[in-house]
Amino acid sequence: MSQARKSTKVWGLAFFAVLLGLSLGTLSALLEADAFSTSPLEVELSDAGRLERPDLPALPSPHGPQPRLVVDSPHFYFGRMERKATGRHTFVLKNVGDFPLVLRKGKTSCKCTLSELNDTEVPPGGSTEVTLEWTAKTYESLFRQDATIFTNDPRRQIVTLTIEGLVIDSLQVNPPEVVFSNLTADESSSAKTRVFTSLADELKIVGHTCDNKETADLFDVSSEALPKDAMPTGMLSGVEVTVSIKPGLPPGSIQQKIFLQTNLPQEVPDAEIKIGGRIGSPILVVGREWDQDKGVVRLGTIDSAKGTTRQLKLMIRGQHRQEIELEAPQVRPELLKVTLGKREELGNVIAVPLTIEIPPGSPAMNYLGYTPEGTGEIIIPTTQPELGEVRMKVTFAVSGK
Repeated sequence: MSQARKSTKVWGLAFFAVLLGLSLGTLSALLEADAFSTSPLEVELSDAGRLERPDLPALPSPHGPQPRLVVDSPHFYFGRMERKATGRHTFVLKNVGDFPLVLRKGKTSCKCTLSELNDTEVPPGGSTEVTLEWTAKTYESLFRQDATIFTNDPRRQIVTLTIEGLVIDSLQVNPPEVVFSNLTADESSSAKTRVFTSLADELKIVGHTCDNKETADLFDVSSEALPKDAMPTGMLSGVEVTVSIKPGLPPGSIQQKIFLQTNLPQEVPDAEIKIGGRIGSPILVVGREWDQDKGVVRLGTIDSAKGTTRQLKLMIRGQHRQEIELEAPQVRPELLKVTLGKREELGNVIAVPLTIEIPPGSPAMNYLGYTPEGTGEIIIPTTQPELGEVRMKVTFAVSGK
């Protein structure tokens, strides 16, 4: 190797050694000044993934007195709790340093709430309490939630409080939903479900409440004890619950939940039964021009010189069909001629012909729904107040005059 190359290599090694020495010296100085431990947390990540700047406590001078946060147990295992029940736990935060400890509330996970801090500034030797509350609304058996607190302790700028445990179902409903189908507003019906418990040798239903208060009086609940050989594995006792619906529910989807109170301990949540299904009108409209989904009779465009006549049928069903009478139709616009025909009994339904006529020579008009006139309408009152009226929209246009 030439003398020049040897000289270059020696100078390179020497330069690298100098850089290394400078770097180590700088690192040592930073550590002595506690530069890393006093760097505040600048940002945190929100639920939506955006960077947010929290209201962080200012850190004390690294060369003076320091706060020191101690939490006896930042992780609390609550053991077992009932699903949908609410739990609480209080954590104690101490300041064992020689400078005031400043605290700020951070974020909690979705099923937890963090109480207001009793003291946002804790003096040396002092302590404060923080209560975490949670509701076990989950389908999983393992439950874990966290809450965050920011501090001005340089060595512990963030403390995470954690609660964890198992969620159990000491009270089970099977099936949890009862469904009523093919039911009309003037009919009554009933459906059954079963409720089991692992806590008592004799389960009793002592009362019930309804989520929808407006229709609560149309629901009845009764129960009967089940034999021991009908118990699922792990259950000690159970009852068969009968939910009955009285006539009078409005047509449409059934909007109701029933909560059953039992003889079990107070911390066990009420058994919940969801009521599903749909109440249909006892009067159905049948015909080629009838759009059931939209509730519209579609007549299309009518030639004024010819006019048109269309036939539909009203089908009256339900156990009170014989008592339902239809009154004279009301129409808009007045040129619609609507008449009811003679009632005819067809098995379990009563059919009533409905004739819609647009007479020849009618003036041009547009009731297709795209103009200020909107659509036409047919209203047929009934003799049953709880049924109200049969309402049908009518779309049509008359052209040629």
